[in-house]
Amino acid sequence: MGGRYVLVGHSCGATLAFQVPEVDGRGGDVPKPCCVVGSEGIYDLPSLVERNQHPFYREFVVSTFGDDETTWTAASPCRAGPSSKLWGKTGVLLISHSDEDEYVEKAQSLDMLDHIKATKTAEQEAVYVPAEGKHDEVHEKGGEMARIIEVALKMVWVKEWGMGVGLDESGGS
Repeated sequence: MGGRYVLVGHSCGATLAFQVPEVDGRGGDVPKPCCVVGSEGIYDLPSLVERNQHPFYREFVVSTFGDDETTWTAASPCRAGPSSKLWGKTGVLLISHSDEDEYVEKAQSLDMLDHIKATKTAEQEAVYVPAEGKHDEVHEKGGEMARIIEVALKMVWVKEWGMGVGLDESGGS
């Protein structure tokens, strides 16, 4: 299975996708995906609370991670190094966000993209794909998430398998 699946997460799922460790609880290697995709993700918990003054955001983070803000930082993919995380060993990393997202600010995704670019290896590719729709519409309607995953698969094809051979301008063959 290693290298033959795409790890995709939306919102908190994107947080989880970028938190997956490279070693499981028994000391075995977690199979590496060919790509990690995060859409509308929450990548920096302290910044989420700081940038959003509505009490809901603090309550959400506290109910999930507790009052200790050092725990929030430790759980934030944007503040962690890639060395022990699965994404640190994955060839293609894709971040996506919609300007219409009414719940998670776009800065979460842009900050994560900057973090990835600053810490990635020469063998890794990082890309941003703009999404369309409100926060939940991106995944609920299906078509937008499918489009984002399609871009990710095309990137994997070019980077890992096809090296660009046989692709026309639209990315098809």
